[in-house]
Amino acid sequence: MSFQVPPPSSCAIILSYQCSSRCRHCINASSPSWVEWASRRDIDRQFEALAAHSQYLSHLYISGGEPMLKPALTAYAVHRALELDLPLEYVETNAFWCWDEERALEGFIRLKEAGLKKVAISISPFHAEFVPLPHTEIAMDAAQEVFGTNNVILNTAEYFQELFAMEVEDTLELEHYIENKGAEEAALSFASEYELIPNGRAAVALADLFNRQPASAYFGEACEKELSNPYQVRMDHEGNYIPGLCAGIVLGSTHDLSALFAKRDWSDRPLINTLAKGGVEALLAWAKSHYDYQEDVMGYTSKCHLCLDIRRHLVRSGVVLKELKPLPFYDELDPESFIDIH
Repeated sequence: MSFQVPPPSSCAIILSYQCSSRCRHCINASSPSWVEWASRRDIDRQFEALAAHSQYLSHLYISGGEPMLKPALTAYAVHRALELDLPLEYVETNAFWCWDEERALEGFIRLKEAGLKKVAISISPFHAEFVPLPHTEIAMDAAQEVFGTNNVILNTAEYFQELFAMEVEDTLELEHYIENKGAEEAALSFASEYELIPNGRAAVALADLFNRQPASAYFGEACEKELSNPYQVRMDHEGNYIPGLCAGIVLGSTHDLSALFAKRDWSDRPLINTLAKGGVEALLAWAKSHYDYQEDVMGYTSKCHLCLDIRRHLVRSGVVLKELKPLPFYDELDPESFIDIH
């Protein structure tokens, strides 16, 4: 079987996975432990490659990690994207750095002077574990002053209003939020309102919030659609081209997008080849027969959870596959961060 990866229709640029937080929902498994960042040369090379294949690209944003850990580099990325006529929409930040108005205004003005028109501020019960709510309030006010009210996205306004109503004055443990809201209601909210993606750290750290089923419940569907989806792909600082829902799986190099988009033979990437042909059913059979994978008797919350658990086993077993990157992503799925609702 062969399939092709089309040029992206929307894309996140990851300058680094380093973040001030270690949120339990994070699809990228970002944290302070990551240290490497894109260089200006990396940004130039990546954006120039993307510009050559941007005929279908309608939406580009800079994310992380936390891009405002290095505001000068982020401003440079904004400038280069716009210089190359890429459709940059916003920079996404968790606002950890907005501990006073002067600093917040300085950071947002720097981005605006680089050409940025819009900013997105992340706020949720996951972010609130690490970012004091007053920082978010300062960020909102400063961003609106710099960019205008209509050019500030709050992800999500509903959670900000909810946390504000709870009179959160600093940070808030996720367990406390769930206890206050109720586990069932919180799980429903995360899945529907927040559109929680069941991959990355969320797949394991939040698994006990959702119903689990045996692996066989997810059989019968190939993953070609997910692997070739042009929506919200990620291009990271290492040059990895990652499909939107499939954190920890690399389709190819952002340094040679022409080769990636022309590729039809995936035999050199057996995990991708297996998923594209037969989905998690085929992946499970392959991992059992070749790498002694054992099903989790507790079951899985989704086919993404099952896929991730298999991939974690392969990495921990020392299996080297070029599609299983970046490797620190798998190290960041630490059981110490799992939610305990019992």
